[in-house]
Amino acid sequence: MEKMSPLAWFRGISRKKQLVVMILLSFLPVVSQLFTNQSPTQSPESTSPESIDTLIPSGSVLIPIQVENSESLDSILGQKGIVDLHSPAREPGGKNRVVARRLPILRAPLNPQQFAVLAPEDQAQLIVREPGPFWVVVQNPSRFGTQFERASTKPRKKRVIVDGGVE
Repeated sequence: MEKMSPLAWFRGISRKKQLVVMILLSFLPVVSQLFTNQSPTQSPESTSPESIDTLIPSGSVLIPIQVENSESLDSILGQKGIVDLHSPAREPGGKNRVVARRLPILRAPLNPQQFAVLAPEDQAQLIVREPGPFWVVVQNPSRFGTQFERASTKPRKKRVIVDGGVE
């Protein structure tokens, strides 16, 4: 008996049988999905959120913060990001002060309206001692390095720079 290739066998059968074979082959992905371990109706969102404390790197702490511009942040930030923390002026005419730059921020998995920043343990007190809420400014995540700003006790000299020599 002569061995025939699958393509030659397929060409040798009638059009009706070719159509039946094509329909059966098209159902193979559906059947294989039914027999796999993962159900197609189960979505990743239906699983319970993972506890975030297991994901904190060694030497860092996760500090829950109050965000003054949280509505704006909700519309532009996903689950995580890189931000600057600003302490807004508490008295009229006062100035905002940068508390920390380039901190990772996370949404709370159990309450997406709450935020926390990931800071090195030795710098955490700089954030904790600031009265909240903070203004949060979103940064480019591709740059690296967190910077903390220390409050200056000396008043700064103000300089006025005028372009063109006109005052």
